[in-house]
Amino acid sequence: MKRLFTRKSPLVLLLLIVAWSLIFGLGMARALAGDTMVNKAMVNKAIDPVPNELQLAQEVYLEKCGSCHIALPPETMPTQTWQELLQNPQNHYGVNLDPQLISADILVMWNYVRQFSRSLEEEEDPPFRLRDSSFFTALHPKVEFNQPISPKGCVSCHPGARGFNFRRLSPDWDEDN
Repeated sequence: MKRLFTRKSPLVLLLLIVAWSLIFGLGMARALAGDTMVNKAMVNKAIDPVPNELQLAQEVYLEKCGSCHIALPPETMPTQTWQELLQNPQNHYGVNLDPQLISADILVMWNYVRQFSRSLEEEEDPPFRLRDSSFFTALHPKVEFNQPISPKGCVSCHPGARGFNFRRLSPDWDEDN
């Protein structure tokens, strides 16, 4: 009888490890997603479809970036800019980011922005300001900016920007503008 128990031990141990891994993984997913009101509001108002496998990544991006400023759509900056911003979080436009922004969060956010941003041409330098981004300019072909371009100014034309809805425009902008 003792021999039979010894043979089942590795199987039981393997099952316990798998169960523990699943429970730990679910707990980490919940922790990364957070349960904040800002996070839920932003994700619920997002318009562009996000594949299921990137929804958690979008939530982390919106929560972490949107807690300090308007979270910009990844399309507004090239992949190379996002990569530099996420690889060097200690130099984020002159501000040191919260040390609680752990590398797991950065990796998750990178998966999201990489999917929705575009690559630069080979000889083009990555822009680090909206005003210098050819992608931002391409997304705003008929707009003349009277004030400096910054994420704060997005709300004047995109009243849903704080909720990550950049498709809704203010009444001043219709399909003819």
